[in-house]
Amino acid sequence: MKNLTMSILIVLICSFAVADGLPSYLKVREQQRGDDFNSKVLYAGERVSVVVDAQSMRSADAKEMNRDDLYAVRFLNTDIILPRLKEFGTVLFLDEHKNEAIMSLTDEQKIDELAALLHTKGGCIGCGSIIKLGKPSETLVNHRFNPVAAEIIDQLMTAEPQRNVQELVDLVNIDNVTDFISKLSVYHNRHHRSSTGRQSADYIYNTFKSYERNGITVSQFKHSGTPQPSVIVRAEGTTNPNEIVIIGCHIDSLAGWGSSNRAPGADDNASGTGTVKELLRIISTYNYKFKRTIEFHGYAAEEGGLVGSKEVASRYRSQGKNVVAMIQIDMCLYSTASKPEIWLITNKTSPRLVDLCAKLASQYTDAITKRGPLFAGSSDHASWTGQGYEAIFPFENPQSYNKHIHTANDTIAKSGNFVFAENMAKLAMAFISSIAEPVK
Repeated sequence: MKNLTMSILIVLICSFAVADGLPSYLKVREQQRGDDFNSKVLYAGERVSVVVDAQSMRSADAKEMNRDDLYAVRFLNTDIILPRLKEFGTVLFLDEHKNEAIMSLTDEQKIDELAALLHTKGGCIGCGSIIKLGKPSETLVNHRFNPVAAEIIDQLMTAEPQRNVQELVDLVNIDNVTDFISKLSVYHNRHHRSSTGRQSADYIYNTFKSYERNGITVSQFKHSGTPQPSVIVRAEGTTNPNEIVIIGCHIDSLAGWGSSNRAPGADDNASGTGTVKELLRIISTYNYKFKRTIEFHGYAAEEGGLVGSKEVASRYRSQGKNVVAMIQIDMCLYSTASKPEIWLITNKTSPRLVDLCAKLASQYTDAITKRGPLFAGSSDHASWTGQGYEAIFPFENPQSYNKHIHTANDTIAKSGNFVFAENMAKLAMAFISSIAEPVK
C-alpha cells in the first residue's frame, strides 16, 4: 500500500465535472484517450474517465482522504432524482448532463432509501444505479494485460467444440435451477441488511457446502460494508491452480424502500444464484477436475452498491491473484423473444470475452447472441473490470428488461422463461469449463 502522502488515483467510471463543495484536497483532471488508453484506465463505453488526483496532501487532508463513504450514482430521470439528491448526502461531483454524480453517503438508512429511489424512479435498467467506491488506497487504475487470458481466449476462438465441455453442458438440468429459485423466493426478502438477508445467505452457504469434497472448499467472506456475507467456493485446479476462472452472482434482493418490503427476487437474482448452484452441483456430483481453478461466488449487497464484489475483487487484486476470466450471472429468467436471445453487455466488460461468449453460445447452446451497452445499470462484473481483470456479463435484453424486478412481483410466475434460463446456464457452463479445461 502506498503512503497516503503520495499520489493516489481513483478511476470514476463516467465523466464528471466539479460541483460546489469539492473537498480542498482533490484536484480533477481529464484523462486523455490515446492508443494505450486501455492499458492505463478503464472507462465506460466511449466516455472519458475522470481521474481524481490527490497530490502533495497535507497530513490532515491525507487522513480525511482515507474515507469509505463515496458512491457513484447514476440515473436517467433527472427531473425526479436530481432535486432530491441532497436529501441523502453530499454531492461532490455532478457530470455535465446532470445524470451522474459522486456522493458522500454516511447514513445506512438513507443509502437504502436512495438505492430504492434510484431503482424505482431513476429510469435505470437492472441494478447498479448506486455503486460503492473503494478507498483510494484500494482502488486500482491500471488495466493489466494478462498474457495467460489472452492465450486461452485466442486458442478457444479457433477451437472446435470439445466433447468433454459438451458433456458438462448436457448435464445442466433446468428443473434444479427452478427448484432453487423457488426456495430462495420463499424468504420475505434477501435484503443485505435484513435478518432474512442473513438467513438466506447462510442457507446458500450451507447448500453450497453440501457439495464440498476433496478439492472443493466452501467459505463465507465477511464484509466491512454489510452484515451479509458473500459465499466463495473453490474447486482447485490440477495443473495450474493459481490461474482462476470465476463465475459470480449476487445473493441479495431489493424492493422499494428500506429492508422490510417483500422482495422474492426470482429473476433478480435467485435465477443467477440457482444457475451457479447447478453448475457447482454438476462439477461436484460427477467429480469433474480441471486444469485451472474454478471459483463460484455469491456476492452480498449488490443492490446496495456492488458492496460485496468490490471488497472481494479488491482483496484478490491486493493479494496478486491471477484471475484469468470472470463471468457474472445476474437476471437470466426473463425474455420476451420467441427464440432464446442472450445479450452480451459491451460496457465495463472485456471485448475479447464478448467475442468468446458469442462463439461458445453458437457452439453449445440454441441461443442467438446480440451485443449492446447497459447504460444506467451494472452488476458485479464491474467490480472485477474495475480491478483490471477480464470480465463478461451475459444478460437479458437491456432494451426490453423485466419490469417486475425490485418489486414484490418478481416471481417465477411473472418472470419465468425457462428455455432462456436453460440456455444461459449452458453458456455459463461452456464458458467456465472451456477456460478451466476439463481433465476428466
